[in-house]
This record gives sequence, structure tokens and C-alpha cells, in this order.
Amino acid sequence: MKAVVIGSTSRLTPIVQNIKDLQNTEYMFELTANREIDVVILDHTSLQLLDLAASEYPKAKLIYVYGVRRGLGDDYDQAKETCGLKGAIFLVDRTDMQVQEEIAREVFPERFQNQRQNAVAFISCHRKSGTSKVVDAVAQQLAEKTQAHIGIVRLDPYDMSASREGMFQVYREYEAGSLTAERVREIAHQKGTIFEINGNPHLEYARTFMPNRLEQILGIIQHAFDVTLLDVSPYWDNSYTLVPLKSVQRKYLVATSKADEMQEFYAVTPHLIRQFDIDLRKTSFIVNFDGQGSETRLNISSFLNSPNIATLPYVPLNAKNSKHFKNGLGKLVDLIAADYSLPSVLQKQDKNRSLSSLLSGKTG
Repeated sequence: MKAVVIGSTSRLTPIVQNIKDLQNTEYMFELTANREIDVVILDHTSLQLLDLAASEYPKAKLIYVYGVRRGLGDDYDQAKETCGLKGAIFLVDRTDMQVQEEIAREVFPERFQNQRQNAVAFISCHRKSGTSKVVDAVAQQLAEKTQAHIGIVRLDPYDMSASREGMFQVYREYEAGSLTAERVREIAHQKGTIFEINGNPHLEYARTFMPNRLEQILGIIQHAFDVTLLDVSPYWDNSYTLVPLKSVQRKYLVATSKADEMQEFYAVTPHLIRQFDIDLRKTSFIVNFDGQGSETRLNISSFLNSPNIATLPYVPLNAKNSKHFKNGLGKLVDLIAADYSLPSVLQKQDKNRSLSSLLSGKTG
């Protein structure tokens, strides 16, 4: 695989050379014609050079890396649009590790082919949207209706009230090379068939979790359970939030009925698109009505261009497993159970009855 990096400096070259099979990547200050090149990586060059590279190397994979480490430039939209027109891959450069991984994904996609996920991410639109309670209710109903082992992962980098090490311990054991699905179950707090892993309880480490490691950890966690429910906090610049937004296929937003709280979410969505290439529009949502808000399902649906899959009436914070949650989330729970082929409690009862009949010599 022959690759070149073109830019005003060679700073991206060693980053690319750390990718397996791209160790011989060369740096060029300007484009050179008549060379056999498989991958051309443009390090925030002029758009004229992008146009020239597309013409000169039509068979090469063209990657344009747009740097945002010093802020977003005025040419962001134009650069992204030009890449689309020229068939170039547009990547945003935030950190060395992040851009290295994204280049590797584009050049060697077969290395990142994942098995079917069993994770469902519930994403808070606002800190007061009640997502944790929604996740608890979904888990409880799944436990009542199925025989599945259900994982709950609190992806909160500031889980200061947690009494256990939770995700902090999971992360450290991954770094030490000792994390397995079995260890995940041991670390989790078990109650029946529900296994809960709380967020990070150490403030000083809240911003130190590496995205690529968290993604691998979430993959290991999914192997520990039949279905994994991710309680995603709305810290839009933290890996605990950004990683599941990018890597988890099935996700639901949990919205609030308070207009001022939803306005905060509406304001952050364009920044997520620009800075992280995360577009939450067209994501199905759950409305957790708090009894006082004026924001409507129609307004939220219009902004997101997506359907409302459940509406929960006001439930006091101290309510446990409210019947309103059961009524509001019942269809979603049934859908999750069916999609992941979770064995139902009724199946177990039928099997036990059949076995009893067989042992007693009764048939029919």
C-alpha cells in the first residue's frame, strides 16, 4: 500500500506511519505527478490542491484532513462540500490518536468489521431529561419479560455519587490487558439478571479516557450480556458521550418537555456535526414529560426529523418502576426483546411444562 501525505508540514506523516501496512508513507510538500499512489492524504491543504489531486490520481483513495485543534475555520463548510463533490473522504483532526484511527478505518475498513451489536444507547438531551430512570425501567421490564442477562452501563464521566469504581475499574483493567467479559460481570453490581456498571467516580480522570480504548471496552462489555443498555450523559465534549454516539448503531434520544432545556440541545447539535461529524437528526426519541414544560412532541419531531417512539407522563423522581413507565415503554421493550432474540419467560414456562408432562407420561 503506497500512501503519501501532502501538506505545509510533515507533522501528519509519523501519525500515518504508525498504522500497520502504512509504515512507508512518504511526505510531499506539493503534489508530484506520474507516481503510483494508492492513498493521498491532504493535510488541510488548499482546495485547489484537492481538486488537482482528484484529477491527477482518480484511482487513489483521497483523504482530506481538516484540522480543528485551534478552532473551526471559515472554510469548513466549503472544504466538506468540495470533498463531497470530488469523492474525497473528509476527516476532522482533533487528536493524533483519533485521526490515526479514522484514517486506518478508511484505508482498511475490513479490519473494523464488527459483529452485530447488542447495545442500545439512550442519550440524554439534557441533564434533567430522566434518562437513567428510563434505562432502569427498560431493564426492569426486560428482566420481567425475558431470561436475558441485561447490562446497564452508566456513561457518566462525573459520576461523583457512585460508591463503586465501575467504569474506572473497567478502563484500568483494559489498560492492564486483563479485561474479559467474565471480569466485566464480576465488576458489575448484580441484582437478579440485571448487571449495573456505574460511571467514573474520579473527577481528576474525567477527561483522560481515550476514545479508541472506550470503543474497544464497549465491545468487550457487549460480550458479557445478552443486551447492553447504555445510559449516555450529555457531556458533548467528553469521550464517554462521543464514543457511543459514533460507534453504537441503535440509539434513542431522551427529550424533556421543558423548552429551555431542549433549546440547549438544539444549540449544540450543529457543533456536534461540525466538530465531530455526529448528526443526531433522524434519531428516534422518547419524550419524558415533566408536568410543566411547553415543548411539544411535534416541535422535537420537526427539529430532529424523526419519530417519537414513546411518551412518558410526569412521574415523581422517587417513583420506582412506575406503571406509567411500563405503559409508555412496553412496546419499545417488546421490540428490543424481539430484535435481539431474547428468550422470554413464557418460553421457559412452556419448556418446564413440557418437561413435566414428559416425566409424568402425559402428552397433548
